[in-house]
Amino acid sequence: MNKELNNFLDEVCERIKYKKIHSEIRTELSEHILSLAEEYKKEGLTEDEAVRKAVLQMGNSEEIGDRLNKQHKPETEWSLLFLVSIIVSIGGMIMFECSKYQSMNSVYFERYLFIALLSIAVMLGVYFYDYTRLRNRSFSLYTGLFILFLIIKLFGITVAGRPIIKVGSFSVLPEFLSPFFLIAFAGILDGYKGGGTFSLVKLIILAFLSVALMFLFPAKGMAMLLFAGFFVILMTGILRGNFGGKVRNQMLLLFCIFSMIIFLVLLSLQPYQLERIKVFLDKDRDIMGSGYQQYIAHKWLSMSKWFGKTGLTFNGSPLESILPGANTDFVFVNIVATFGKALGLGLIIAVAAFIIRMFAVTRKIKNDYGFYLSLSSCVILSLQFILSILVNLNMFPLASVSMPFISYGGTNYIVDMILLGIILSVWRRNNIVKRTGIGSKSLPYRKFISYEDGRIIINLK
Repeated sequence: MNKELNNFLDEVCERIKYKKIHSEIRTELSEHILSLAEEYKKEGLTEDEAVRKAVLQMGNSEEIGDRLNKQHKPETEWSLLFLVSIIVSIGGMIMFECSKYQSMNSVYFERYLFIALLSIAVMLGVYFYDYTRLRNRSFSLYTGLFILFLIIKLFGITVAGRPIIKVGSFSVLPEFLSPFFLIAFAGILDGYKGGGTFSLVKLIILAFLSVALMFLFPAKGMAMLLFAGFFVILMTGILRGNFGGKVRNQMLLLFCIFSMIIFLVLLSLQPYQLERIKVFLDKDRDIMGSGYQQYIAHKWLSMSKWFGKTGLTFNGSPLESILPGANTDFVFVNIVATFGKALGLGLIIAVAAFIIRMFAVTRKIKNDYGFYLSLSSCVILSLQFILSILVNLNMFPLASVSMPFISYGGTNYIVDMILLGIILSVWRRNNIVKRTGIGSKSLPYRKFISYEDGRIIINLK
């Protein structure tokens, strides 16, 4: 390589802190400088003179390096961190109150703090991890998860009819690991880019297998989340032209297959599940039996004040001692009854802002795989928030769904923080990882250096 060209590239790259982008920048700068040098050689200049003139045409190397450094430095999505810190703080407040209970809803606040701090540490680890390394391991991740769940189902320890993973004194409900099926699915979908309708069918089969496995566990709450998540991601992939072919036909295929699955699920509902639907439709049905939780939750909410704790009791007992799941599935009701409707409304606003911001950030992701990976995480977190709040407000049939960053738990808290870390990690590298196009309708990757009419143009937008 020409000495002057090499020195110029060294000076530019010295100003760019993110070293992984150096190779790409050197290659692209070299190509354009040498291309311009060829034009000068046609004017009669020697090779060294042509390269020297082309380098001078580029301008000040330090200025170029500083501008490229600004463009290619990692970014932190502070608004998401701010919103999640509000949600986590509210969760910490209600868990502290729960630690005072002398009932089934009592929690060990020290354990909660340990899990929360551990989850934040794991989230930071994911944030700094290069997510692109996961793409080529996506199918292996999916296969490994599927085999693990099968082994646990067939040979694992069962407690109250639900298989668990037991490590020493710690017990883990494996269903909380099911969101990683969607994370693996994002990479598989990206790998099937341009594969046509047959690739779509293969993805639908993979989605069906993991959802069916969750139904067999049984973990029907998580199965519903996965089902909705797969549908949203596949629909988005079709609309973005990920598979190629006719979008209309692919959408029709997706809706037909998923409608058939819903029909089969409805036919296979157990009597107790049908009873939950009946209780949801008739609020006064069996209030001392299958409708007990919804009835107590409704009473708790209706008697809550705008500020401060409600003094309502049921048969002389405080509600926190008689509502199962006041620290998990019905934690939102607990927050409203303990701190008032104002904080409950504030939490809903914070959650809504968090969901909107997550999708707004994801929409701006330039890399296909990063987009689907971030979208998968957004869908899982959003559905958990929405279903949890709807169940608490008695606007959805009873389902066991925890509220992210708030409900008491171990595995679910860590997994939700990992999902947040994935979104932040993808955004952190949005200006670093190469942009990729999707299907025939997408825009090609726009290089930051172009050559037009004998001029080199550096695009820093």
